[in-house]
Amino acid sequence: LADSLILSEKLKPVYKKKAFNHNNTNFSRNILEQDYATKKGKMVQLVFQDDDYLFYEEELNIQEVIPAFSTRYQEQKQKAGHYPEQTDEMITPDPIPDVFQSPAQEEQPSEEIQQEQEEQEEEEEEDSDSFLFQSEFDTNEEEEVVEEKEETPEKPEQTIETETKPEQSQPKEESFYAKAEQLPGQLHNFRSSRIIPYRTKFKTDFVTTQLDNSLLFGGLDSYAGNVQEYSLPPVGILFKGNVKDLLEDYEIEGGIRIPTTFNGAEYFMVLKDKKKRLDKIYAFYRRALKHNNPDPSISDKYRETINLAQFEVRYPLNIFASLRARAQLRFDKQIQLATNVPMSPSPVPIYDNPLSTPSVNNQRIGLRLEYVYDNTLDVDVNIKNGLRAKVYAEMMKRFQFDFADNVSFDVSDGFLTVFGIDGRYYQRLDKHSIWATRIAGATSFGAEKILYVLGGVENWIFPPQGNENPFPSTEDFAYQTLASNLRGFRQNIRNGNSFLLMNTELRVPIFKYVSQRIRSSFFRNFQAIGFFDIGTAWQGVSPFNDENPINTRYIQTTPPDVVVKVKYFRNPIVYGYGFGVRTMLFGYFLRLDYAWGVETGERQDPRLYFSMGMDF
Repeated sequence: LADSLILSEKLKPVYKKKAFNHNNTNFSRNILEQDYATKKGKMVQLVFQDDDYLFYEEELNIQEVIPAFSTRYQEQKQKAGHYPEQTDEMITPDPIPDVFQSPAQEEQPSEEIQQEQEEQEEEEEEDSDSFLFQSEFDTNEEEEVVEEKEETPEKPEQTIETETKPEQSQPKEESFYAKAEQLPGQLHNFRSSRIIPYRTKFKTDFVTTQLDNSLLFGGLDSYAGNVQEYSLPPVGILFKGNVKDLLEDYEIEGGIRIPTTFNGAEYFMVLKDKKKRLDKIYAFYRRALKHNNPDPSISDKYRETINLAQFEVRYPLNIFASLRARAQLRFDKQIQLATNVPMSPSPVPIYDNPLSTPSVNNQRIGLRLEYVYDNTLDVDVNIKNGLRAKVYAEMMKRFQFDFADNVSFDVSDGFLTVFGIDGRYYQRLDKHSIWATRIAGATSFGAEKILYVLGGVENWIFPPQGNENPFPSTEDFAYQTLASNLRGFRQNIRNGNSFLLMNTELRVPIFKYVSQRIRSSFFRNFQAIGFFDIGTAWQGVSPFNDENPINTRYIQTTPPDVVVKVKYFRNPIVYGYGFGVRTMLFGYFLRLDYAWGVETGERQDPRLYFSMGMDF
């Protein structure tokens, strides 16, 4: 009981503000729109009167009080029984004219109302000086806000002289324009004849110049069976520009990329029509490069040209999912240049005449169908939340159309079919870090196939030369493409007409945990990652088939008519793990990875990867 005794008692007054609502206007017409600028002390109001829209610009005075009075419309409703009749408890101030009435007709409010308003203003002034509020803002900011409110100038009184003719009494509606001209504000009439229809007008969105070595058009490179190495596009200087319509209904993008080896150039142009729900995309791409013969004993060159035209339509099912279809027409041509000089004596001439070497022409038409789902949210650079995935099928047919001597059209038996999937999920761990996972796979079949080359990273700068496995010597492959990322190995650790791959990464922007006000893009976008990659590529139905080429080697003995077939087991599944960093430097997002690869239970020597661009 002793602990519950009251030792002391202290009374502290608590003050609370009380809000008072009052009218600033009492028009005979309703206000359609109202906007105000407190810094300028101006207010604009829109009123509809006699089939016309009128704008009023007036001085803003929040202290002005205009008591409301019953309008003729309200009186008619009261007589009809829609509104309750006024009683003594419903205090109705003396009627005063609204802004549409002339000042000569205005009446002053009653003395009781004026006295009540003065008492309210005095109470507000006394209370405003004695209150202190606790908030997340500094006290200096609060004082500045108070000073601004106290220094707000009062609206000066304005007088308007009007002339009235007692012998002519016109209705209020008819004299609206005459009375409106006497208002202190400016009257702006809406003129429908000055409406100008929207016209397509373009503006520049961006113009960039950067180093780049990515595949510009999704692509598939031509495959030659005698080439025993997959080569990424060389690093080049990319000039790219983009213009958009003001309403972004149309978009035009074009560019040119010149490789640092200066052996050719790439051009592309893309037009996007997004005016309606069905988006239409027109694209054209051309690449012309000169190459040396891969045989070091021959010093000859050939020129490779690719012309690609695409038409794509995209139909959104909702804000996340869409159906897409793309038609493609592609022309590949390889021309032997007249620079064939044997470097070593050979009893058999390689070419009788370089100029008589026939050119290689491949013409194909294709169709690609996709279902795309994407609800990801870009939280930061290389940091996303959500899921995005696509399922696609592609068919391509080879044909021959020649204008050289006689016009001929030949539908050959080359037919290519591809089915694939690519899904990526970004799981948020906390405010900044995410866990990203990607699963991708594809298979090609038919008279022609795609050779998937597994290993390495995308946009690898200065990849090491050499091959882990030989390329197939058959002529069934029409294209080749890189299946990445699989870190810990060089390119072509596995190859085949099918592949399956999984990547998982932990991305942590470490410096954002220290401070949220980092101005340097290098530290603001700096990310530490840990990753694990696993995948395989194979030919045939299953990667574990005994006839898989990775488990078979052919050794040619002396004399050369004897060939030994050696079969041994290699695990088709390979994986790698390691860590890396990401950051923005000189406007480029750079990646640095350090990885160990494991093949058939044996860990390989670590490898360092330096590349450009975003992760998956």
